[in-house]
Amino acid sequence: MPQVISTLARVDWQRMAAYTIRSPKQALINAAIAYFAFRQATKAVRKVSIYGLTKTLSLLWRYMTGAVIRHVRRAPGTGVVVQKNIAKMVKDIEESMVTDIPGESKYLAIPEHGMTDEEILAILNRRQNEVGIDWKSGRASGAVYHGGEKLVELTNKAYGLFNITNPLHPGVFPGLRRIEAEVVRMVLDLYNGGPE
Repeated sequence: MPQVISTLARVDWQRMAAYTIRSPKQALINAAIAYFAFRQATKAVRKVSIYGLTKTLSLLWRYMTGAVIRHVRRAPGTGVVVQKNIAKMVKDIEESMVTDIPGESKYLAIPEHGMTDEEILAILNRRQNEVGIDWKSGRASGAVYHGGEKLVELTNKAYGLFNITNPLHPGVFPGLRRIEAEVVRMVLDLYNGGPE
């Protein structure tokens, strides 16, 4: 504080007042620039005190590169190039996700005539056997949580018992509501949840 007072004491206030009277527009511009610089300096000091110098410089770098990218994207002609690249990427993704199989029918609308159980199961079996990543041998991270064939058989039977039930109606399906409550309690117990 004493340094600020000594600095203010050295300012030639009369000369500054005379300059302001002579050129009020420039004085207003100077005041606005000084105010802006003071605000930015205050923000910088606050960020450094909160995040530290390294993190603050990292945030500044990210902000500046983002601003440059935003301005470049607004430049004439870049929007067209960006849109072409996006369209190409979308097309590549679509082609890699859904490929046509020669001789295999596409069902893009509800058929006019119903199919037999055998026809439906044949279609589902063909879809099941389409070649993809070999997840059964553990080559797909995070896509499938496979507990072995016995678990698959058990879950299929369990699903068969409850596949048309609705837990939103506990009065109609009280057993399902009990199962849901028990599973929630088990998960709470895993996370040391209280009795409530």
